Order: sequence, then C-alpha cells, then structure tokens
Amino acid sequence: MAADGDGQLPISKISISGPALSSIIQSLATAPGDVDGLLFGRVSHLPAPDPRDEDSSADSGAASHSSVAATVTCHLCLPSPCSFYDALGRLRPPSLRHAAETLATPMAP
Repeated sequence: MAADGDGQLPISKISISGPALSSIIQSLATAPGDVDGLLFGRVSHLPAPDPRDEDSSADSGAASHSSVAATVTCHLCLPSPCSFYDALGRLRPPSLRHAAETLATPMAP
C-alpha cells in the first residue's frame, strides 16, 4: 500500500460502534436541513500481515507497508453547513476554528 501525496497511508479499515452510528443517524434524521459535521476518533496502525500467509504470486513489496485503521468514537453535528473544505477538498482551518469556538464539545454517543 503506497502513501498518498501528503505522505499519509490510506485508511484500510473503519470501525464504528452501534451506539455511535445510531447517534449520528439520529442527529442527521432530526436536522431541519443540510448540516455539516465532524467525526472524532483514533487512528492506529494494524500489524503487518504474516509473510507466511501471503500468496507467493502477490507483490512482495505490499506486505512491507502497514495498514491504517480508523475508529469513530463520537461526532459533532453542526446546525448548518459550515464549509470546512475549499473547492479542492483541503481543510480550511479558520472555518474549523470558528465552528469549535461556536460549539463547546462534541456530542458523545
């Protein structure tokens, strides 16, 4: 698995608990219109696969890269769209800071 242009490995696994998913769905279902939000959690490196389990025809370089897993633990659902991203999909820190100042803490699942 190769790193992307920012030098970060792509996420190969995402986990979310039932209560966290339920809370996100409930927040979206009860919103009066479009909303923006953030997911919070942790990212961890998964152990490299055992080379003995690898197919002998597979690319031998693929096993040397670690996989990344993300676990969603809570979320922040804002009452209106905030446009955290620019037209190229890059995060706009001033928009994120403004949202953080407006709301105190993320909603826990």
